[in-house]
Amino acid sequence: MIFRLLLADWLKLKKIPVLGTILIGSIGLCVVVSVQSYFWSDKVNESKGIFIIAILNLFLHFTLMVITTLLSSIIAGNEHDSNNWKKIFSLPISKIQIFFSKAILVTSLLAITSFLILLGSIFIWSTFVGFDQIIWTLLLKQIVFSFLASLPTIAIQLWLSLSIKNQAVPILIGIIGAVSSLFLARTSSIIINFSPWSYPPLSTPLLPNSIDWVWKGLLGGLLIFILGAVKFSKQETH
Repeated sequence: MIFRLLLADWLKLKKIPVLGTILIGSIGLCVVVSVQSYFWSDKVNESKGIFIIAILNLFLHFTLMVITTLLSSIIAGNEHDSNNWKKIFSLPISKIQIFFSKAILVTSLLAITSFLILLGSIFIWSTFVGFDQIIWTLLLKQIVFSFLASLPTIAIQLWLSLSIKNQAVPILIGIIGAVSSLFLARTSSIIINFSPWSYPPLSTPLLPNSIDWVWKGLLGGLLIFILGAVKFSKQETH
């Protein structure tokens, strides 16, 4: 049944501006990284492209969080605005299945976004340093680790967007979280570092023990997804 839900959700994407959100976010990030790489071209060349990863890490997690916020809000807002919840809840499917269908959809869209950013990063590295100089392991880890470490924030934003009809609230929370991620990871406070918004910037392969934050993201994301699904299943009306 969940496969039918996924198919129905994918078909609904034709009516909402999801593709534009993904393209604008991906292209915007690549433009920013390109401009910064040009500005710091000396360091980029001296490091044989590793400095591009440092630049990418500054903006990648912020971009993924903003896109996650917008995708969750757009998808959930479409259901709220069209008053589809009563119709959906009348079907012989559980609310938990409905929640996880939306979760898989948003996560898949963010994975597509990450892939587009990877392609853009390959182009940037090839332009400034050379295709043969690309350190594939480092580049792949930077993007994949940041994506996996973002799972808790995906779960939080999706639950908020599905639970609150006024999408201004989850969008505001998502933007604040994205902006705070630019600073949270730089603090020495262990408590602050354990905030889900700190995981993506701390997961960069440029830092030691980055894989630890990836595991925290995977486990934390799974836990929050489950808690969000249980909470969503107890809601009667939207």
